[in-house]
Amino acid sequence: MTALIEATDLFAGYKGVPAVRGLNLTVREGEVVALLGSNGSGKTTTLMTIAGVLPIISGELKVLGETVKGKRIHHIARRGLALVPADRGLFFQLTVAENLRLGYRKGSKISIDDALAYFPALAQLLERRCGLLSGGEQQMLGVARALISGPRVLMIDEMSLGLAPIIVERLLPVIRQIANDHAMGVLLVEQHIHMALALAERAYVLDHGVLAIEGDVGDVRANADMLEASYLGRTAPVAVPRRTIIEQLRSIPLFSSCTSDELDLVAQSMTQLPFTAGEALITEGHRADSFFVIVEGAAVVHRGGVDVAALGPGDFLGESGLLLHQHRNATVTATTDTWVLVADAGRFAQLLDEIPGLSTAVLAAVAERVPGAS
Repeated sequence: MTALIEATDLFAGYKGVPAVRGLNLTVREGEVVALLGSNGSGKTTTLMTIAGVLPIISGELKVLGETVKGKRIHHIARRGLALVPADRGLFFQLTVAENLRLGYRKGSKISIDDALAYFPALAQLLERRCGLLSGGEQQMLGVARALISGPRVLMIDEMSLGLAPIIVERLLPVIRQIANDHAMGVLLVEQHIHMALALAERAYVLDHGVLAIEGDVGDVRANADMLEASYLGRTAPVAVPRRTIIEQLRSIPLFSSCTSDELDLVAQSMTQLPFTAGEALITEGHRADSFFVIVEGAAVVHRGGVDVAALGPGDFLGESGLLLHQHRNATVTATTDTWVLVADAGRFAQLLDEIPGLSTAVLAAVAERVPGAS
């Protein structure tokens, strides 16, 4: 069978910070492949990178035999890739029929009527506004709209999200039928692990961005203990912080002057990421375009092979807007298992403008750490 998606030693993430590390993954025509893992394990990051929404940090990634590196999203879609995102990606003010017409692409061998044959319930709802549909009906519409674009490979992110198990049981076999009828490769992210394994031929299980298990579904089931541990995060290589992001922010002096509303605003912009001892947070010569705050653990800053600073909980680094120039050309490596909070540099710069007390705290911290900084 022809490989439709091929990832080799793939590192992917946000603004140069890897959320997926060293992933090897293949999806072939006519097969359903399940991508499993706990929340935050890198499943959606993987799909977004394959679709071209996120850039590749390193490694190789091919869709339909062509690298996606440097390719625009619409180019990859026209090659024959369709993605149904977790929020279904629908236009809620438009009718079912209008949403379907927007999904059709010239040259597609799958018509609107063909798609409705898989989801006959939608045929009675063509004039209904999408926003008035039930969750199950919206999911059917999301898949149907992706299907009529005529893809050779279909990716579905959390098909069962927000749906009753009985609805999921009805939807998943339809995906199997679609793959069989059109020799279509399907990469399915699914939280109902046993349902996904009943549907798929092969599965990959991510644990904090690292591939923990892969193989035929029989092999995956045979590793039940490891599967449960990876899926539930029970044996994560870095112990998950026991506090929420807001609780972590409250313990960091940099954010001590923030009000509850301001902390909530900051928390919405932050992502938790784990790094194992010896893993690089930032590599010399590569601008991270991110702002990091260490929550737990320790790290060391190297420049030119020389250790120049030690970092611990509450220390921040990377692109803060602009202030910590001494870290732009350095490697920062975790010396213990470490958790950090990460924000996009542009978004954090906006927070500095929106929260004067935070801006003052950052300036004061920089002045203390870098004499003469202003």
